[in-house]
Amino acid sequence: MIYYDSEQKKPVEKGKFKVDEEGYSIIKEGVFYCFGNSKVEARGNSWVEAKDNSKVIACDNSLITVRDNSIVTAYDNSKITLYDNSKITAKDNSKITAYDNSWIIACDNSKITAKDNSKVQAYDNSKITLYDNSCITLYDNSWIGRCEGQFES
Repeated sequence: MIYYDSEQKKPVEKGKFKVDEEGYSIIKEGVFYCFGNSKVEARGNSWVEAKDNSKVIACDNSLITVRDNSIVTAYDNSKITLYDNSKITAKDNSKITAYDNSWIIACDNSKITAKDNSKVQAYDNSKITLYDNSCITLYDNSWIGRCEGQFES
C-alpha cells in the first residue's frame, strides 16, 4: 500500500498513479510512504520511504529511504539510504548510504557510504567510504575514499 503519511492513515487512492506492465506504481512528484511488498517507480524529485519487502526504482533526482529487506534500483543522480538488509543496484552518479547489513552494487560514478557490516561491489569509477566492518570489492577504476573502523591493531 502507498500512503501520504508514515502513520498509514492517508492511503493514496487507486487510479492516482499510472501502473506499468510490471505492476510498479509510477510516482512523479511529492512525498510517499510504501508498505507491504509495494512496487514503486519514483521520478522527478519525488521522496519515497519504503518498508516491508518493497521494490523501488528511483530515477531523476529522487530521494529514497528503504528498510526491512527492500530492493532498489537507482538511476540519474538519485539519493538512497538503505537499512535492515536492503539491497540496491545504483547507476548514473547516484549517492548511497547503507546501514545494517545492506548489499550494494554501484556503477557509473556512484558514491557510496557503507556502514554496519554492509557489502559493496563497486564498478566504473565509483567512490566508496567504509565504516564498521563493511566489505568491498572494487572493479574498473573504483576506489576507496576512506576506511574507518576496519582493522584492529
